[in-house]
Amino acid sequence: MPESSHTAASSQFLRHWRIVTFAGLLGMTYHRCCLIGAPQTKFLVEMGADAFHFGVISGLATFTLACQLVAGALANRLRRRKPVWMALFILHRLSFLGVLAAPGLFSTPGARVWWIIGVWLVHDSFIHLGDPLWFSWMTDLVPKAGFNEHWGRRQKLITAGDIVGQVCIAFWFGRFEAQGQVVQGFILLGSFGILLGVVDIFLFSLVPEPRHQIEETLPLAKAVIEPFYNAEYRPFLLYRIYWSFATSLAAPFFQPYLIRELQYSARNVQLLLVMHGIGMAASSGFWGRLCDTYGFRPVMQFQTVCKFIVPFTYVILPSDSPASFPVFAAMFVLDGCLNSAANLSIRGFSLQCTPRRNRAMYVAAASFVSMGLAGGLAALLAGTCIKPLTTLVSCQLGAYRFSGYHVIFGVSCLLRLGGVLFVRRLHEPTGHSMGDMLSSIRCTGLFGLRSPQR
Repeated sequence: MPESSHTAASSQFLRHWRIVTFAGLLGMTYHRCCLIGAPQTKFLVEMGADAFHFGVISGLATFTLACQLVAGALANRLRRRKPVWMALFILHRLSFLGVLAAPGLFSTPGARVWWIIGVWLVHDSFIHLGDPLWFSWMTDLVPKAGFNEHWGRRQKLITAGDIVGQVCIAFWFGRFEAQGQVVQGFILLGSFGILLGVVDIFLFSLVPEPRHQIEETLPLAKAVIEPFYNAEYRPFLLYRIYWSFATSLAAPFFQPYLIRELQYSARNVQLLLVMHGIGMAASSGFWGRLCDTYGFRPVMQFQTVCKFIVPFTYVILPSDSPASFPVFAAMFVLDGCLNSAANLSIRGFSLQCTPRRNRAMYVAAASFVSMGLAGGLAALLAGTCIKPLTTLVSCQLGAYRFSGYHVIFGVSCLLRLGGVLFVRRLHEPTGHSMGDMLSSIRCTGLFGLRSPQR
């Protein structure tokens, strides 16, 4: 390609990538307002949800990842993915109105919570039908040169904007919480999030869809089972399954524990999530460069080695210690850094080791068996066990108050350490060892990377 044509194509891609990035910021705001923030957890507690309900919500929601298998097969046969994806995601955003309607539709806590769970199943089905289409589309859109750097920069900008949004949410919703108007505050917050979420999807109408290589001749059954029979892909699939079980055993219960057991306000929990965002924003570019320089495997290995620290903090920190909030804040920053590494390395490794002709199905199959089956089973198991375990082991030892939450967090901690055995089996021909990566960081500092000798 002539240099002038290459420059024009690069400029055009960057223009479209800015739209994708800004739309992603709006989409993240939707998720923060409606799905993953402390106000949502506080709202569910007000509706009558306990540990069992949080386990069911997390577990059943992940089982809807089976929809990704349908989407993977659909992606192999669609000449145009964009309009189908846009329709599915607009329905996804609007379906959350059913959750906001729960307080007005039912008067009993049980009916409200189970209605919300039912709406959530429909809501999550739409997103999982669309996700493989979007990843397939974006993978074709982003040039291979600097692939991880583009994704890392996008993640950094979205996270930086998300931090500002989280601070605003924390103090805005805090006013409603202080006045005992949690339900009214969440309905307003959720409505605002839905509006931004719909605008997010419409912005993608400005982003082109590269020519898509369809596989009409690939039988559906073969497309579905191919990822499981691919010898090079199977170790990564086994790692994803194990890792999802180990992390999902505890992750859905961190916020409920802080709000229900430690009596943290939604504002303070939201501010802790801000610290998580700071960790992600500060480290995204750094992890992107490491992935481009040393490969995905050593980055994945590093975050796997360190991730046990998160549930370990919940286990050892006294419930009424005045130092608990700053310690949690530091841990949330570290967790943000590690999640940034996980997002870039796991997604990058997945896209790198999958064939283009059936990539959407590979992504869908990995998501379903790992987050859907293994992760969903772990969340349901933990949610069912927390209450009986609390009855069995609840005790007070000085400043420490132990409950079923601590047992689950401790088991998750041990299982996360076992993830090292799985990530070591991953094969990346052009990658380097974690030792090489850490040696370079020691020699050059966090932000100066030395190219390794190949």
